[in-house]
Amino acid sequence: MTGCPPARAVVVVASCMSLEVAIELLKSVVPIEPEAGKAENERILNFDGGLALRLEELPRDAGLLLKGTVAQLPTDAEERATTIRKILQTNLARLRFQSETAAIDPAAGELFLWRRVKAPLQRSDQEFLSAVEQFLNSLEFWQSRLSVSINAPAPNMRLIFP
Repeated sequence: MTGCPPARAVVVVASCMSLEVAIELLKSVVPIEPEAGKAENERILNFDGGLALRLEELPRDAGLLLKGTVAQLPTDAEERATTIRKILQTNLARLRFQSETAAIDPAAGELFLWRRVKAPLQRSDQEFLSAVEQFLNSLEFWQSRLSVSINAPAPNMRLIFP
């Protein structure tokens, strides 16, 4: 099994197997080749359309973490504040309908999405594939939302929360 850490404990080996099973399941439906991530328990999967999914195995069989970078934040303070306000308003408007969470990594200066899912060994294959598909759709939404002008109006909160 390539990419697995040395067998220090049964949990580590089982955890690595879950990541590999997830990748094999995704490869069975989409022609992708995983790349090594920053950590041994992380793989990067590049999909058509420029979507990159970081798949990370969580410790103690807690499932998998799906992560995807949406955009780099502007360096200009005023533009950055406007972008963050737009992100928060859009995220609030979508909370009811999404399983993903938008987050900001201040060290990297980027907006990313994340979602924790159960590994394929802990749920049906179709549930896992649907969760990944939903995540990629949300990632695409966010990327297109932030590619629109910063001055575009945010959702009217009175329509969402009367």
